[in-house]
Amino acid sequence: EDGGIEYFNTIVVQPHLKLVTNQGRGFHVRCRYQTRDKVITNDQTRVAMLQSLPLQ
Repeated sequence: EDGGIEYFNTIVVQPHLKLVTNQGRGFHVRCRYQTRDKVITNDQTRVAMLQSLPLQ
């Protein structure tokens, strides 16, 4: 398991709205998505905490 999910679909496109003819085109579509978490680090950026002020 590589931490992903795959979807396989077949899409048929016909040039006519109501008739199925041999002019249609078929497409096999494969979609792959990574679902596992990744840790990203950046040692170059410095972040400082903001000071809070009381509301008046």
